Amino acid sequence: CPHPKGPIPMRRCFEARWRERSRSRECSHPRDAEPEPRGGGAIATPSVEAPVGGPVLHMLYASPLDQSLREINIKSELELLSDALEEARCTMQIRVGTATTQALAKLLTAARAGSRVILHISAHAISTSEKGPGLVLENAHGGAHVLYTPQLAELLGGARQLEDLPLVFINSCCSEDVAQVFVESGCKHVIATRGQVSDAAARAFTHQFYFALGSRQSVLAAWENARNVLRVDSNPLLPKSADLFVFFGQRNARSATLGGLHREATGVSVGSSVGSSFDLGPDSPESTGAESPSQARRRCHLPPRVEDFLGRSTDIRRILHHFDLNVWGTGRRACIVSGPEGIGKSAVAIELAHFASSPGRLFSCSVVFARLCCEPTVEALSRALLECILASCPEALSEQPDASSFGSRLHRACQYIDVRGRHLLVIDDGVGSILASLEMRAVLSELLEKTQRLCIIVVSRDCFYEPLGSWKCVNLQLAALSGLESAQLFLKRIHRPLFPGDFKSGAQGVALPNSNDTVVRLASHPLLLELAGNPGRIRATGHRVTPQLPSLLDLCSEEKGNLLRAMSVDETPPLRAMSMDETPLRAMSMDETPPPEHPVTPCAQAA
Repeated sequence: CPHPKGPIPMRRCFEARWRERSRSRECSHPRDAEPEPRGGGAIATPSVEAPVGGPVLHMLYASPLDQSLREINIKSELELLSDALEEARCTMQIRVGTATTQALAKLLTAARAGSRVILHISAHAISTSEKGPGLVLENAHGGAHVLYTPQLAELLGGARQLEDLPLVFINSCCSEDVAQVFVESGCKHVIATRGQVSDAAARAFTHQFYFALGSRQSVLAAWENARNVLRVDSNPLLPKSADLFVFFGQRNARSATLGGLHREATGVSVGSSVGSSFDLGPDSPESTGAESPSQARRRCHLPPRVEDFLGRSTDIRRILHHFDLNVWGTGRRACIVSGPEGIGKSAVAIELAHFASSPGRLFSCSVVFARLCCEPTVEALSRALLECILASCPEALSEQPDASSFGSRLHRACQYIDVRGRHLLVIDDGVGSILASLEMRAVLSELLEKTQRLCIIVVSRDCFYEPLGSWKCVNLQLAALSGLESAQLFLKRIHRPLFPGDFKSGAQGVALPNSNDTVVRLASHPLLLELAGNPGRIRATGHRVTPQLPSLLDLCSEEKGNLLRAMSVDETPPLRAMSMDETPLRAMSMDETPPPEHPVTPCAQAA
């Protein structure tokens, strides 16, 4: 590499909302026609027309459900890329999908065949003493799948196999060793990081690099420009991060622009049409291409994510495991998630819907969420489900409303979305009407019978073991949070720091830091033990911890029954959290056994 290696503190987690305003496609909203640049000032940058047959930016991300790994804000990073290209008036398209071994192999095959590919990888890099460095990808149901460097090299194909892949941006801390594998496989230009980087530095570098690249600067010039921006940033923590970005490039990096990347990768003129984009999703009926961010935004109509959501990664993986086509051949189609009030059923349903609907995942941009608060009648249920489907997919019923019943219109809408992909219908039955009524359950049974791939999750307080038609209902009962998870949630919800007097009556001292020692100590506090890992009770109690409360022990001094009533309207005795070596009282069928866990241990340097 003739160019200096400067690692950039590039973080694996970005903050922002999902947004895409690609000017190469028809604007769907007036504000998309003439976007205003950030900062309020006009940008005197000429419009950079994407050449016919020009490169496409493929973003592959992996943020598995693993508590040892921080969640990556995919929507934030996608917004960052979209904003940078938009401000540069660059019309290069963005395609996004999950970083699985299958998706990565498919993209590399397309690149070798001449497709116009720029690869942006957003994932975790880890290192172990036994197997060395590796890249953390995802499996089909959201678990972690680590490709260590020997396996990654085998997937990439060895020496000179990636000469038609002009640019790879590995957006992860400690990714220099992973980048070396891409370089050894023939990739012409690779950007990675050497060590740990901050979120702010990663955002600033990524935005400036793609802005410069979209403004017709060369790859090397864009990299140098992004580092220089960090060196003069007003934030005193960013300048020292500039030298953490690493660039592996060939000698033509100083002249390789966005259009030039396509020519040097394919060996044809910019105007030629070589290859086509392809689907990165696991189960798409069409081969027209991966979901664009704007398509994903239009097709996802979900409630907002849950604030301070902790734990439950194993539960979400177990639920998705049942729907995985590779596990059971056809996959299960009905699941019941149950538990007492306050245990977090609705929160799990919302987080699962957002996770599973992310592009490239099991139900890529194909999740419908319905919260039932209607009267317990068949017509009311059919109408509520139909409205939710039409909200996320308005074209499901193209004809004008007719005199047909809500049930028949619901069947037609479900059949419409079923032929266009595998969809998941998540029903939060807050009134408990579905499972208690044979007629209400018949509505769901008919939906499964009249479709081929529709899957249903019902969130209810009670378990249900009867089949929906001929389809087995797999049950998952949510247990209480662990002591450490309860303590972490409690610390997020209180309105003041903790003091020594919260643990010992009359003790004096300064505020305690939110350290691991404090979390461990709080987990065994009498108040937390009384809350028994119920998230609803923990949240309600946290609101009572204000600067006016002398001590947490004052809450424990109340009569236990009055305390619970004051904290929650739910008076159901809390579930006791089972240890891992305890056996459930009810024997589970084979497909209700949780999938094996493969914990991932990040490297000591990873952010």
